[in-house]
Order: sequence, then structure tokens, then C-alpha cells
Amino acid sequence: MDIKGVADNVKTEETKLRVNVNSRSNSAWIGILIIVLVVSGLFFVFKKYGRR
Repeated sequence: MDIKGVADNVKTEETKLRVNVNSRSNSAWIGILIIVLVVSGLFFVFKKYGRR
């Protein structure tokens, strides 16, 4: 990513900005587990109580 400032009568310098993003692989599995638990809980509730 390049960042450059532009103005009248001012000499500017270019600055390079480098960003690294590291994520833990466990967080993806925890998110998937939560989604599966919520979907199975909803399935259980609809199966037990039905539409009323």
C-alpha cells in the first residue's frame, strides 16, 4: 500500500505501509462449532414444539 500526501508548494515523500494479519486457526473452528450448536438447537426446538 502506498501513501502519498499532495499539497501546493510542499515537497512530499512517499511512505510504504505494510500490514500483516495473522489469525489463529482455532477461532475458525470455534465459530463453526457455535453455528452448528445454534442450528441444532433451533432444529430441536422446532421438532419438539412444532408450529403453534
